[in-house]
Amino acid sequence: MKLYRYFDENGIDVIRNLRLKASKPNKLNDPFEFLPAITGEPSLAVFKSRMKDPLLINRAYAASKQKGNVENKRAFKRSWSKNSVKDAFESFRTKIIPGLREEVDEQKEKLSKNYRIVCFSNIEEELDSSNEILMWAHYAKNHNGFRICFNKNLLVLSRASLFPMNYSKERPSIDVNKAKNAIAIVKKSLETKFVTWEYEKEYRYLIHITACFQEKVGNETLDFIKISPKAILSIDVGLNVPDELKKEVALLVQEDDLKHIKVTNAFLHDTEYKLNYVDIF
Repeated sequence: MKLYRYFDENGIDVIRNLRLKASKPNKLNDPFEFLPAITGEPSLAVFKSRMKDPLLINRAYAASKQKGNVENKRAFKRSWSKNSVKDAFESFRTKIIPGLREEVDEQKEKLSKNYRIVCFSNIEEELDSSNEILMWAHYAKNHNGFRICFNKNLLVLSRASLFPMNYSKERPSIDVNKAKNAIAIVKKSLETKFVTWEYEKEYRYLIHITACFQEKVGNETLDFIKISPKAILSIDVGLNVPDELKKEVALLVQEDDLKHIKVTNAFLHDTEYKLNYVDIF
């Protein structure tokens, strides 16, 4: 499987240092990332059924006993069935949505602390010429950068999982009456974007932080993953890339471990809305 990634002019760093920058999940460019909707109206019937859960009753009894509020479990159960359900439901109604939002934020921060993301596309230029023009404009600094093709089987990323993104008109949602599925929905939102992003045909690697290494670049400390030179199949040079960068690419691919890399330069098609690619090496 081929995976593509678009870069601005700093994409030359991938070839120089054989590394890819890995991003924190809470620093991606879609504001709806990890933001499932919270839907539904709290149901008294559903809440009552939950209040009959023996585990919940035992926990509530233990807490009340520790505070010295009840004499014995039988007395507690009578009080629980008569008074607690109504009072607890009113509290539930006012706190459930802020509580779920806080839980989502906590999960997002936990994920961003322990994992990094590397994004790719599987767009093939001969099949998706209109989409690739958008990708060049959006992710290669208006065609001033590069597109690098990788062999997925040779990336050999440890402690990582690869998955395709799903595109939907509906946001993943947490029903307030099924709050137990909140964590699963947060994870689903990691794999779902609005349909307007579909042109990206995105694949993501979710990588544990221990599989990354850090390095200071300018004033920032960034996370990277190391890649094998054999994983790089080809480099497409954007149509607006300056000559000095093209020359550097030409020198780099003459090194022994990079000689296998095919290099092309993008040019505008004479009559159609598409790009042509001319071999350089």
